[in-house]
Formats: sequence, C-alpha cells, structure tokens
Amino acid sequence: MSWKQGMISAIIISFIIVFFSPITQFIIHEIISPDFLKNTINYTVSQKKLTLTEAKEYTTLTSSIWKNISDGLSFGVVIGAIVAYLIQSKPIESTK
Repeated sequence: MSWKQGMISAIIISFIIVFFSPITQFIIHEIISPDFLKNTINYTVSQKKLTLTEAKEYTTLTSSIWKNISDGLSFGVVIGAIVAYLIQSKPIESTK
C-alpha cells in the first residue's frame, strides 16, 4: 500500500464516521443521557469558566454535533496520514 492509498482510505473512513456522528450525538444527548448538557452547563458555571448565558449559548446539541463533525474530520485525516506513513509498504528493489 502506498501513502496515497492509505490517505484516501483514511479520508473515506473519516467521512463514514462523520456521517454517522450526528445521529449518535442525538441518541447520546436525548436518549442515553438527557441531562448531560444541563450538567455541563451547571459545571461550567460553578467553575466560573463561563457565565450562565454564555454556557447556555455554547453548550447546545447543535454545537456538540458540529464540534464532533469538525473533530472527526480533522483527527481522522491527521491520524490517517500518520498511520498511512507508518504502514506504507517499501518499494521492491530489483536486483540485476
């Protein structure tokens, strides 16, 4: 496998993962742990990192989905490039 083939595979896998990420985020935040965002807001305010208004604006399902998409694409491509480099096959040298 060449680096280019590995990189193309990594990009394809990253897009597949990112495609399914909004539905998994929705399931996690609405079904599995419906109080997660509220707890995150309360924790952020109690630690005085943001005001209540800022925390409510920043911590939403939509922002969580977009952050997950962004992280999935960027980490997928970067880690894919590193892995493709590490596992690329060496060219076969011909002996004459």
